[in-house]
Amino acid sequence: MMNSIHTDESAIIEHFTSNGCLEGNQSDFSRDLALDKKAVLSFVQESQPREWEKLKSYYKEKRLWGMQAQSSAAVVVRLKQRLQQ
Repeated sequence: MMNSIHTDESAIIEHFTSNGCLEGNQSDFSRDLALDKKAVLSFVQESQPREWEKLKSYYKEKRLWGMQAQSSAAVVVRLKQRLQQ
């Protein structure tokens, strides 16, 4: 039974990836946000490079939780806040 489930899952993944979808990495997925953080950040960086540079500059000077914010982490935190509104 377990082997059948694995085969079905592999077939589904193969179907989606052969039709243009990207297979993500489970460690990049945020259950809290219900999204792939790495994919979202890559999308912003590639599709909006000027805006990404502005975000990096902005968050370079900001602090989150008492620590210097890394641009990517700060953007994900901000996205989460906006999605929850």
